Amino acid sequence: MARPAPTFPQEDLQSFLRDPYPILARLRAEAPVAFIPRPLLGPAYFVSRYDDVLAVLRDDDRFAHEPGNAGQKQRWIQGKLTLGLGDTMIMKDDPDHRRLRGLVHKAFTPARVEALKARVGVLVSQLLDRLQAKGQGELIKDLALPLPITVISELMGIPEPDRVKFRRLVDGLVDVEGRGLWGLLSTIPKVARLFREFDHRLKQHEAQETALIMLAFNSDIGIGD
Repeated sequence: MARPAPTFPQEDLQSFLRDPYPILARLRAEAPVAFIPRPLLGPAYFVSRYDDVLAVLRDDDRFAHEPGNAGQKQRWIQGKLTLGLGDTMIMKDDPDHRRLRGLVHKAFTPARVEALKARVGVLVSQLLDRLQAKGQGELIKDLALPLPITVISELMGIPEPDRVKFRRLVDGLVDVEGRGLWGLLSTIPKVARLFREFDHRLKQHEAQETALIMLAFNSDIGIGD
């Protein structure tokens, strides 16, 4: 008979984000599969060894991302507390995951990635120049965070004046699991604004594409000549 997994201590959950490495080392040695009760979000298991994580991710027959595919019914409050992030591409199982990933891959063709490499190089140089000009800085704050935000903003067509606002909203998605109940609840309005911003940008792109199609159609049939 299989032994139940040891429970992930609550005090470890509170300090994990502040200094995860000692906790990860202890979990790998003593509890490579640890049970997390999570009264509001539902039970979960924390897998800490690389080979075990790889095995779980590759085993689609026994493991699933979506609770329904694992024989569990998602509670109403889970969708609220996870801010809708459980319905994103990375949390989907096939065939939905494959379909959504195929759409994303269209934006990352070899030519597009090659073009991004050059642009990322320019951005890194600019950020390092700013650090040098200041004479001091913090690696995450001054390089590791602004770099992906800028790249994502450019991919999404967000103009530079709006990127400060976009970054503030994206910060609401960082470390959602470690915020505690009050921190999680206080994050919901910010994430809701981020989703509204995404929806607004999407509608803008759709309107622009529709206008271009209509312009091309009118030109083809001679309207406006």
